[in-house]
Amino acid sequence: MTVLPCAAANGCIATLFQSTRLVGRRRSDRFFRRIESRLTSECIKLFAMLASVCLMVGCTAAQPLRRSPARIRTSLLKQTAMGTRYEIVEEFVRKEGWQPSSLSGFHVPFERGHKDNAGNAPTGEVRQTMRVYLGHYSGLLPFYMHEVYGYWLFDANNRLFEVCVIKNITDL
Repeated sequence: MTVLPCAAANGCIATLFQSTRLVGRRRSDRFFRRIESRLTSECIKLFAMLASVCLMVGCTAAQPLRRSPARIRTSLLKQTAMGTRYEIVEEFVRKEGWQPSSLSGFHVPFERGHKDNAGNAPTGEVRQTMRVYLGHYSGLLPFYMHEVYGYWLFDANNRLFEVCVIKNITDL
């Protein structure tokens, strides 16, 4: 008869033991779920950062005006080489959809060493300057606008001898 109470007691202890094991499992499940959710949120953050970097790089490649003034100048010089006549440069500019404005003499707001300028200060006489608004883009802050201007400088023989690119930052 004493066996029954022991069996009953053993059954109660076993049940109690199993319930603590289940509680322990629940705790460990919660712990692993927290770790999984932290890892998932970290993966999402990492993916968002990589996507934003790819987007910024893609936007820069898709918008050539975002390139440095020196690279824009190099691109313009590939299309209009030094020594090109004024009429040919004007034809190129109009074909690109830009509106040139012609000014007699040297009219470039050029500051030597400024990081948003590309080109050299002219050493010879400038007979004519062709100023072209190349376009604009907004910066990282949406209330600042970057305007990009190109200046083609022509000598006394009406031949191109310098190209300058200047970016102006304006606020809206």
